[in-house]
Formats: sequence, structure tokens, C-alpha cells
Amino acid sequence: MGAAASDVSGLLGSLQESLELLDPPARSQQRGLMIRRAQDRPLLSLMVALRDDPRVQEHAQRVLGPLIEYDLNCGGDLLVVLRAVLAHPTSRTAAAGASHLSRSVFYQRIELIADLLGADLDPRVAARGAAGGQ
Repeated sequence: MGAAASDVSGLLGSLQESLELLDPPARSQQRGLMIRRAQDRPLLSLMVALRDDPRVQEHAQRVLGPLIEYDLNCGGDLLVVLRAVLAHPTSRTAAAGASHLSRSVFYQRIELIADLLGADLDPRVAARGAAGGQ
């Protein structure tokens, strides 16, 4: 459920939140009816509210530009792979399955993404950095 809206712009934002909530980051083990509320995901609400801000769009273009260019020039699937990594941060097997790639090809794509972004996508490194206060 998206946030309550009182005008067309708010309604569009609420609809976007609802659509994002339909595509959960990771499959839950819970069975039965599951209700997701935008108010329980404040970062999602913030991103939807800022989606049209030129500064956010420019930042996304700057950060993801190398992947977008690679995909456009090479017919690649790096954005699909990155989305799968973000949707399944604790399971590379699930992420590889979500991107419809074998694990070996999936790991090659992750390495290429890391090289293009100049970032380490290993979740163990991120966890150590967070634990160490870095």
C-alpha cells in the first residue's frame, strides 16, 4: 500500500511506491497473504519523493553511467545483474537465478560491474566495513 494522496502528484507517487512494494528485495519464507506498506519502508518513500529531482537523476547517471553505456554498446545485461544482486544481497545463488544466468557467468558479470563502477560488490567486505565503523 502506498502513502495516502490528496492530489494527482501524490497519487502518482503512491502508485510508484505500491509498484515498488510488489517487487520485494528478497523472497520471504512467510506463506499466505502479505501486506507491505510504504510507511514501513521510509527509504523507498524518500526515493519516490525525490525521483524527479534533477540532482538525484544526475547522481544516478554519474554512478550508473558506465553500466548503462556498457549495456547499450554491447547489448549487455549488467543492470539486470546489479538489480538481482541488490534484490538478493545474502544469496548469490538466488541472485544468479533471478538474472537467469549460470553462477559462473553471474560471477563474471559481478566482476565486470565492480570493475566498471570501481566498487567492491562482495557482501562480506561491506559487512566488515559496517561492523568496523568504516
